[in-house]
Amino acid sequence: MNVLVVDIVHFDRERICRALKNTPANVDKVAQFSEVVPRLKNQIYDVIIIGCSSDECQGISLLYELRSWPWDTAPAIVMVSRLEDVDLIQRCLHAGAQDYLFKSEISEKRLWFALANARTRYDIELKQLVDYKKVKHLSETDSLTGLNNRYMFEASLNAALANASRSSGHLEVLLIDLDNFKRINDTHGHDIGDEFLRRVTDNIRSCLRDGELLARLGGDEFALLLTGNEGQHSAARVSRRILDKLQYPITLQPAMGGQVSASIGISLYPEDGTSAEQLLKHADMAMYRAKKQGKNKFCYYTAEAQRRTVARVELENALKSSILDNSLELYFQPVFKQENKVLWGFESLLRWRRNEVLLLPDSFIHIAEETRLIRPIGKWIISSAVHQLKKWQVSFGTDVKMAINLSAVQLEDNHIVPFISSVISKYKIDPQCLEFEITETMLLDHSDHNIQKLQGISNLGCSIALDDFGTGFASISHLQRFPIDVVKIDRSLIPIDEHDEKNFFLSSGLTSMIRSLSLESVAEGVESEAQYECCKKLNVNRLQGFNLSPPLTHQQAGRLIHQLTSQPIMTQR
Repeated sequence: MNVLVVDIVHFDRERICRALKNTPANVDKVAQFSEVVPRLKNQIYDVIIIGCSSDECQGISLLYELRSWPWDTAPAIVMVSRLEDVDLIQRCLHAGAQDYLFKSEISEKRLWFALANARTRYDIELKQLVDYKKVKHLSETDSLTGLNNRYMFEASLNAALANASRSSGHLEVLLIDLDNFKRINDTHGHDIGDEFLRRVTDNIRSCLRDGELLARLGGDEFALLLTGNEGQHSAARVSRRILDKLQYPITLQPAMGGQVSASIGISLYPEDGTSAEQLLKHADMAMYRAKKQGKNKFCYYTAEAQRRTVARVELENALKSSILDNSLELYFQPVFKQENKVLWGFESLLRWRRNEVLLLPDSFIHIAEETRLIRPIGKWIISSAVHQLKKWQVSFGTDVKMAINLSAVQLEDNHIVPFISSVISKYKIDPQCLEFEITETMLLDHSDHNIQKLQGISNLGCSIALDDFGTGFASISHLQRFPIDVVKIDRSLIPIDEHDEKNFFLSSGLTSMIRSLSLESVAEGVESEAQYECCKKLNVNRLQGFNLSPPLTHQQAGRLIHQLTSQPIMTQR
């Protein structure tokens, strides 16, 4: 038996070693508790004797640390102490020690008996733990597929519901029933049917992410619990992936195989129920509706949820194709210098022509951000806007500039700065002609990361503008910390006329602060001549709004540049 003695008291440590001198034990000793773990990495011990001088000593801490290890690699532990403290004894035994000895009782016979007893007790406890885990695994696991069974799924669902009720969370329950599986069992027998179910399980698993709980409820019925933060439409996306995956035939043996589809029912917490029983019942009803509607589809419990989700999925799919089918368009709103209304340039604005209807960003940009489609769309915007700017500069010989909006999701992309740099090089554009606009929320979320990306864009020579200033939580410290060059005052703060004293004094203070920081100011939403006159009095650097010009197509913007520069229009290729 290999034994390690650890005790900071030299006399006690030596006494224990002497008591074991004539026993079959191979004894090592250390004086510091910090030496134990490194020693255990190179040497296996059957028992460790730990000296404990108080209920808060390092010996107690070492005991807790060792008992956090996997049981099959940890030694038995005997605690020894001069303290005859019942609470301390109970604490050590509850923490996982196999025995507790008073140092006053230590003798060769007593100590050897304690070590042998501790090792035997530990082996019995280990066997009991292994048996318990086996029984627990069998009680919670489906023996055919290795998935969680109905009992475990319902227990997990109840736990998720308790957590969701505390945090106002959202859950989605999916019931998946294979279509026409009975035909495979009848044709090939139950052994082939079981193997087919295992292969179907693998296919469904491949459609899931970590944290998505899949269970087999019995027969050919599965259940899935989604507890992520992807919003209320993640069930539709997962269902679509599963249905697409099951379209591929499964070959079990040469010339033997099969294919099934699935019907999926979905219920939502809290909309469709607040208990596991209600959610499973309603998902089951939705699943049977999917079968009645022709199978190989998913249905929500309520018709309204179904309608919203189908519309959402259709919108996502259309948005994915928007770049390839040339349905995205850029409009350009002129921006003027306040002094004499000289044209500064344009702000590029995204539009999406879907089913012959021109959609504004408010109706789809949030979906683009949730699905991360804003990354390829954003790159298309940057490339298209810079390309158009270059055409105007070549055609009209003007130094007109371009403002381009950046999403927070775009800044998460580590390739955004190199991409902008590549576009500048491709079109040989002066980076000083480009201005990238960000929102106030981007100053608050992941600020260190955002600073790095914005500084990289600034280092290219482009300007950075802060949009909608005055409506959120951006402060002077943000303007100083971030590489901001331009501040755009939100339209809600622009005075309606000279009698709008509240907004006039507020805007006056903002523009004075902006000037004091050596930044440029832009007034958004200048909708009337009265507002224009107010902005002149406020000495705002730039203006934009419908009073000056609405957003224009690239042809209309070209005609405006021609009109203001009196240069002949060259043919654009």
